[in-house]
Amino acid sequence: PLSASCIGQLHRSGYQDQMPSWVTPIHESNYLAYLKATESYETFIMTHPGSYEHSIIDMAARGSRVLVPMQNGRAFCQQSIIDDLKLPTFSNCDELRTLLARPPIGQLTPAAFTDMPEVVARIDAYCQGAMP
Repeated sequence: PLSASCIGQLHRSGYQDQMPSWVTPIHESNYLAYLKATESYETFIMTHPGSYEHSIIDMAARGSRVLVPMQNGRAFCQQSIIDDLKLPTFSNCDELRTLLARPPIGQLTPAAFTDMPEVVARIDAYCQGAMP
């Protein structure tokens, strides 16, 4: 029982006939416009295997719940992303409804979304070792 105004789908040119009329299209745009268009969404559900890893990170980092479908025992994204971000998965409609009925489980810390401290440490160690 959701209002039509709260359901959106990333939209690609040429596929508008495949989108139900009750879904609000999120049109192709630059990154900042995409972030603005998706900022109000509480839950992000992948619809295509392997095509939205960037959106998984964007949504989870902003505190949106991310749900990952499983099909024939395979997740729609890399298992490492599911493990690192502790993302719930579902395999059928009943499992999806159960997940949607639960309140979202808290946010992860920003450190969960970047390995920059490790990258900086490696660069620094190399530079320190290369300097006379």
